[in-house]
Amino acid sequence: MMLDNAAEHGVEIWQEANVTDVILEPSPHDSLPRATGVIVSRKGEPSQKISARVVIDATGTTALLSKKLGIRKADPMLRKASIFAHYRGARRDPGKNAGATLVVSTNNYDGWFGTSLCRMIS
Repeated sequence: MMLDNAAEHGVEIWQEANVTDVILEPSPHDSLPRATGVIVSRKGEPSQKISARVVIDATGTTALLSKKLGIRKADPMLRKASIFAHYRGARRDPGKNAGATLVVSTNNYDGWFGTSLCRMIS
């Protein structure tokens, strides 16, 4: 839904595209370099460089930028995953628990998962 909304507002959408590298340049204000763009690989096309004023690393556990900078530090206590989705045509349960999130942990408290309560309407 967010992708569709962005397209409806004039954003150019690229699907089947991957950022393969981040372009870094020295920063005049910090010891870490400044991200100034990315290298993008699109299906059936050669890779291309795209410059940007702002680069956001949304690669999740891939951690493209922090790995490249050598600053990624894993915390073994935080090895968790999350899945989130939007649904069209869904209806939340009524009453006190409408749209509540259920969180369940393992017996040893070394893992957990959560789900939002809603029913699909056909």
